[in-house]
Amino acid sequence: MSEKKDGEVAFPIIEQFRAEKVSAHYGMSLRDVFAGLALTGLCSLDGSINHVKEQAFYAYRMADAMIEARKRI
Repeated sequence: MSEKKDGEVAFPIIEQFRAEKVSAHYGMSLRDVFAGLALTGLCSLDGSINHVKEQAFYAYRMADAMIEARKRI
């Protein structure tokens, strides 16, 4: 399986140390945020947890599509 591009970092936290300009960016990937939002909608349609693995799979497919769509804007 090819490696997916996760988009950018969502909700980054920037830290700076001492007088040096050392910074770190932490946060969820944009792909994970999009998948979580899509999963919320998918779960609300069905209302059951019988298809959790399928819903999670489709949520990430939707997230991948949203990341691709952002490139075209």
